[in-house]
Amino acid sequence: MSMMPMITATITPRPSSRGMPTTIACAPPTMMSTSRPRPAGTRLSRPTARASTITAPSSTQRNDGPQNSSSTASAAARRIANSRRRPISAWCHLVPWRGGSSSIAICISDTAPRVTANPTATVAPGRLGTVPAARRASLPTMRRIAFAIAAAAALIALPTTGIAKGPAMPSEAEQQEAVARVAALGIPLYEAGVQGKYLAITMDDGPGSYTEKVMDEFRKYGFRPTFFVNGKKFEQWSDTLRRESREGAVGDHTWSHPYLPGIPVSRQLSEVSRSMTALTNITGDRVQLFRPPYGSTTLPLNAWLKRKGVLNVLWSTDSRDSLGASREEILSISKAGVKPGAIILMHENRGQTYWALNRLLPWIKKQGYTVVTVPELIALNPPDLAAVKRRAGAGVGFR
Repeated sequence: MSMMPMITATITPRPSSRGMPTTIACAPPTMMSTSRPRPAGTRLSRPTARASTITAPSSTQRNDGPQNSSSTASAAARRIANSRRRPISAWCHLVPWRGGSSSIAICISDTAPRVTANPTATVAPGRLGTVPAARRASLPTMRRIAFAIAAAAALIALPTTGIAKGPAMPSEAEQQEAVARVAALGIPLYEAGVQGKYLAITMDDGPGSYTEKVMDEFRKYGFRPTFFVNGKKFEQWSDTLRRESREGAVGDHTWSHPYLPGIPVSRQLSEVSRSMTALTNITGDRVQLFRPPYGSTTLPLNAWLKRKGVLNVLWSTDSRDSLGASREEILSISKAGVKPGAIILMHENRGQTYWALNRLLPWIKKQGYTVVTVPELIALNPPDLAAVKRRAGAGVGFR
């Protein structure tokens, strides 16, 4: 049972003219004729004290099948055909609507009209305005009016929300389940699978003065980054942190960014749990992601993260922005790391990184890739768990 947003508009002559009232009806093509000129024998309604109206279902009315549309069209046709007046030429135009899946038929007679929207119509926000015309408009003028009304009606009928901006993303529940599946291994993740052209760009060590600019860049291309943040900065940048949570994903990066293998286990756990608690209190979200400073973790900490259901996220490509790479080098290294399932490490508090990011994101877009959050990436491109196990403990990750 489909819902059809419809527009009903009435054409009335100016008071000083002697033209007949008629109606512009916006409807699926099954409800309106698109012939030009009108079918033989078709007449428009005779003049009445008030304008006649062909009423089509509004956006809040149900359409129970073709029979409803047919009956509405039949009633309109009978009103036109039963008129005893001489035929008056009319012109109809079919306007594609919603990508061609439907159409809006706009019909208009050669009577000089004034177009007024039905004030009771329940349609998407917006309304048709009053369109004055010459007392005796020529048919080409009428066509231009019809085109204008068609465009306005199509804009009104289009939904104002829910317009797709890229591929459909996994639900929150699907993302959480995907992360939990990998977190249950209790070992770091370096990259996701290779099923689709998705990758993650992760920004460490924020929030800070560059964060808003960084988020603006990602948003410009419809991308969603992942931020690994330090708890000691939360109080100063709490509003920015909330925006990070809304427009991407946020993971824990400890409270004060220590080298974890160099401190006692008790302090390791305190660094992580303290920042996780603060992060949840500010954003309202459960923390499922963690990244150790310098990419260095310990076996006791990994076991603790596993019990908490938190995934230790490392990376497949280090942009080396934190190691003194120039902005050109950051851009070149990052481009080389773009592949399905990649997790690219960058930092949000450096000017050279921001310069490189401005050039990297449009390039990624042109290559046909989409930047998604780490939870989205794992759900879209599930990693091979056997490969995750083989890589655990190799290179960075354990000290």
